[in-house]
Amino acid sequence: MTCTDRWTAVRDQMAVVQTKAATLNTKSTKAQIDAVKAAIAGEMTAQSAFETAGCVVKLPPVPTAGTLLQSAGLVYDGSFTVPSGFAYGGTAISLNPIRSSLFIVSGQLAAEITIPAIGDRATFLQPLANLAEGATVGASDERIGGTLVVDGELWFTKYVYYDGNGEQTLSHFRRPLDLSVTGQVKGPFRVGPLGAGFYSGYMAPVPAALQAALGGPVLTGNCCLNIISRTSFGPAAFAIDLAQWNAVPLVYYPGDHPSLGPWNGVSPFFGGSDRITGLVIPEGFASVLFIGRHGTTFCYGGPECNDPTDPYQGVHGYPYESSIWAYAASDLANVRAGTVAPWDVQPYTRWALPELNGSVVNGAAYDPATQRIYVVQHKGDGDNPRIHVWRI
Repeated sequence: MTCTDRWTAVRDQMAVVQTKAATLNTKSTKAQIDAVKAAIAGEMTAQSAFETAGCVVKLPPVPTAGTLLQSAGLVYDGSFTVPSGFAYGGTAISLNPIRSSLFIVSGQLAAEITIPAIGDRATFLQPLANLAEGATVGASDERIGGTLVVDGELWFTKYVYYDGNGEQTLSHFRRPLDLSVTGQVKGPFRVGPLGAGFYSGYMAPVPAALQAALGGPVLTGNCCLNIISRTSFGPAAFAIDLAQWNAVPLVYYPGDHPSLGPWNGVSPFFGGSDRITGLVIPEGFASVLFIGRHGTTFCYGGPECNDPTDPYQGVHGYPYESSIWAYAASDLANVRAGTVAPWDVQPYTRWALPELNGSVVNGAAYDPATQRIYVVQHKGDGDNPRIHVWRI
C-alpha cells in the first residue's frame, strides 16, 4: 500500500470519527459512546500504520475532546449593562480568569469590570486607562481589535481602520494586567507573513485538549475589514506559538480564494456587509466558534439601500443576523497538518442569535469555569453596550 493509499485511509477514518462524535450528547446510550470510542481507535490505528510505513507527513492528534456544539446546546441566560464611559464602544472584550472579570475597551481606553448578576449593572475593578500608552502601528486611525489574558499579561491587537494600501504588518502588543502600571507596553509585533488585516482582531485561548492539534495555546484573527483585499473574506484564525510569535494558519479566505462567497454578493456563510469580532473555543467540545453579524442581502450605497439601521454610504446587508459561525476543530487541524488549504475549510453550520435582533456585535468572551459565553451588543443600552450571556 502506498503512502497516498494510507493517507486516504486516515482521512476516511477521520470523517468516521467526526460523524459519529457529532451524534453524542448527554443522553447518548452506551452503544453510541462505544461506537465513537471504536472510531477513535480505528483512527489511531490508521495513523499508526501511516507513520510506521515511513510516510513523510506526521499528523497532529485529531481533536476528540467532545462533540460538535450546535445551537440547541446554548441556553440564553439574559443580559447585564456596563458602567458609564463606554458610549458607542464596548469592544475587544475578554475574560480575566484570575478574578473572573472582564476587560473591555472604549476607543483607546480599557477597563476591567465585574460580572454581575443577570439584569444588574457591572462595576469597575480598574477604571478606564490608556491601554497602549501611545504605542502605535504607525497610522492615524487605529482601532483596538482584541484583548486576551495570556501568562499573566494582557495582550491586545490594533488594526488600521482604513488601510487603503494594505501596508500594516505589525499588530500585537503585551502589557501588565494592572492598567495603572505605565511604561511597560511591549510591541507592536508582527506575528505572521500575511498583512496584519488577517491577524489584528479577536483572540481566544485554546483548551488544553486541543492545543497540540491546533498548534498553540492562543488563536488570533481578523475578518471583513474595510478594504476587503487586505483581510479575510470570512472567519480567519491562526495559532500563535508563544516561543516564536509565529502564526500558524488554520482557516482564512484571501481575495483569490473567497470560498465562502463573493464580497459583492451573499451566501449562507459570507456577504460583503459581514463583520466578525469574537472567537470562542469551548471546553469539552471539538468546535471553534466565530461570533459577529451576517448580512442576508447585499447593497452598496446610501439611503437607496433601504437599511433602517444605517443610512450612510457603504456596504449594507439588511436584514442582519447576529450569528455564530461554527467550525470543526478537526478541519482546522487538517489545515495545520498541511493536508487541506486554509480556504477549503467550511463551517459545519451558522446559526442566528435572535436575542440580539440583528445588532452589531462588538466582541465575545468565554469563561470555561462557568461555561458561559459573553457577547457585547453595540448600543444595546441607549448609546452604551449591553452584554448578553449564553450558557453551554
